[in-house]
Amino acid sequence: PVFLANIERTMYPGAPVRPESALSRAQQLIAVGQKPAALETLHSALINKARRNQRAEWTPVYDDVAFLYVDLCVELRKARTCKDGLMQYRSLTQHVNVQSLGKVMERLLTKAQDYARDAQEKADKMMLSLDDLDEETPETLALSLVSGERAKDRTDREVVTPWIKFLWETYRNILDLLRVTTKLEPLYKATCKCAFDFCTKFKRTNEFRRLTETLRMHLQGVQKMKLNPSPFQTAPLPLSTPDSLQIHLEIRFAQLETAATLELWQEAFRSIEDIQGLMSLSDTPLKPQMMASFYEKLAQIFWVSKHLLFYSNTWFKLLVLSKTLKKTLTEQEAQTMAAHVLLGALAVPLDRRMGTCVDYDLGKERLRRMADMLNFSVALSRQEHLAELVSKGLLAMVRPEIARIYELFETQFCPRDLQSRLDASLEVLRGDASLEKYAPLLREVMVTRVLIQTARVYDVIALPDLQRLTGLPAMPLLERALLRAVRDGHLSARLNHTENAVHFDTRFFASENVRSQLTRLAVNLRQAVQAIRPEIMVQRAEAKRKLMAEVLARFEAEHTRIVERKALIERRKEQAERDAQRVAAQEEQRAAAQAAQMKEAEKRRMQEEARKRDEEHRRKLAEEAELAEQTKQAAAMKLAITKDQLAKVDAVARRALLEKKAVEQRKAQEDAEKRLQKQVARQHHVTRALREAEWTPRKEATVPGRRGRAAASTRSGSGACLSSTG
Repeated sequence: PVFLANIERTMYPGAPVRPESALSRAQQLIAVGQKPAALETLHSALINKARRNQRAEWTPVYDDVAFLYVDLCVELRKARTCKDGLMQYRSLTQHVNVQSLGKVMERLLTKAQDYARDAQEKADKMMLSLDDLDEETPETLALSLVSGERAKDRTDREVVTPWIKFLWETYRNILDLLRVTTKLEPLYKATCKCAFDFCTKFKRTNEFRRLTETLRMHLQGVQKMKLNPSPFQTAPLPLSTPDSLQIHLEIRFAQLETAATLELWQEAFRSIEDIQGLMSLSDTPLKPQMMASFYEKLAQIFWVSKHLLFYSNTWFKLLVLSKTLKKTLTEQEAQTMAAHVLLGALAVPLDRRMGTCVDYDLGKERLRRMADMLNFSVALSRQEHLAELVSKGLLAMVRPEIARIYELFETQFCPRDLQSRLDASLEVLRGDASLEKYAPLLREVMVTRVLIQTARVYDVIALPDLQRLTGLPAMPLLERALLRAVRDGHLSARLNHTENAVHFDTRFFASENVRSQLTRLAVNLRQAVQAIRPEIMVQRAEAKRKLMAEVLARFEAEHTRIVERKALIERRKEQAERDAQRVAAQEEQRAAAQAAQMKEAEKRRMQEEARKRDEEHRRKLAEEAELAEQTKQAAAMKLAITKDQLAKVDAVARRALLEKKAVEQRKAQEDAEKRLQKQVARQHHVTRALREAEWTPRKEATVPGRRGRAAASTRSGSGACLSSTG
């Protein structure tokens, strides 16, 4: 059969291969063990049909051809050949029977996964078939010393790795082939999820990055095709229907889940940007379950990137969403979520230069865009965020121990026992694995708080005492914390290792604390006065009661006055509105009159232009008629002048030219007549002279003798003269 096929291709190199013949020939080749030749035959059939007979209809025999072609490609691991053939098969079926293409793709995907799984099982059986797993033969020992590989690594490299590579190429080929086929988008989504599971199972981070870039390129290509549609594109494009948009959103959520599993946080952030881009194209909001998953992954990203304000905001949105989504939200779940919100906000460092969301990373514009998309305030500081959480009643939702941490950090001033109180409150976090991660960050904030409060109380403090207050285990950690606080602008301090003390500059707080100091002084003095003279409170209460009675007594009159003033304002407003309406009506009338005048003037102008056009038309017709008449006259008079010559000049010049030509013609006729008359007269004189010459000899013939001879000679001479004249 191979010999006959070669002969046929040699005799008819350009002839297309019929699918029935190709299928039969391929089966015969497979029967004799020539699978590469069978694959080449089927490939030629697909290529020929797609390229040379584009208008031919699809037939069911192509299903069998494509199935056998896919089986051979998988068995021989020909990924590139498989993609080329299926591209041609897609062009054949995409307008006729797209479901056939989907069946072929599903078969390819299933076959590739089955062969990869069989290869893995085969490798496992090879490892289990060893006689003694602990015994090393000289051959295996030598190979391990040379290559550094174990027996299982070598088995996987020889048996499993080729099929794993082929499976990965199959995933990519299927995604490339189905990227613009809307009817097969469920298969596209299933292939994406299989590829994500592949990356998760084998920890393939580089392949996952390439896969996400491929998916973004597919999405960009679809958007370009929507902006510049092709006239040959009849099927709807992806992202053009709500179902298609939902499928792509589910793909991006699976991509986000895989990126979080592989701890590729940059790819996770880019996946979130992709999700936001797709959400902007959708008119309907996402499902609450998908939004909850979205916020959970976003919180993980912000925690890893140490953007704690974004992290706390995300947990707060998740808390609000969970309350609306879960009608049966338990108190324990609500407390845990609220604890994440509050502890995340309290863990934000006390840094003056990095106090807002955007200040954490001013160089990243995409972080600012993400804040806008999630409705985060880009200028939201730590204090403002905490105040917002308190105003929304978050402290009532958390456990008392966690609420006490907020009071220690934000409301109380206790530098000497802040560390011990915080340790007592943090004991509740040790039993919860999800909340225990906040303890180191809260201790850092506590150290900064202790340093700031200590600087407000002491001018000089010994380093051991300051270390005891902060609870830091080593002196270098204390020095690093002091330097960080000075760098961030919280205090001004000087280390004196000779005295083993820290000197604080109290002038640093003079300008910024004078207002708060005076306020605290006023509050304390008021409390002292109330304690010393309690009757003052009674006098104030009596004065307040009298004031309220006076206000109530004047309430009716004041209310009446306010109502009258309001009525007067309303009347004035109504009068102003009426005046404005009257002015507007006058303006409208004036504008209407002006428009009517302009319309009438335009009508007159158009009539005048029409009259001028008619006159011009009649004038042109008259000139043309006059030109035709003058041309006829010139022809009748047989003047040497053409119509083009007459058309080049105006009517007056034409008449003058005709008169001139007529005068010249008459003059030429007169000259010709005169010449003719002269010629006639001359001929008349010559004829007369000849006749007179003839009559003279006749008269002399009567004389005999000499006269007769003379006359004869005269006649002969005159005849000769006459003959010469004639």
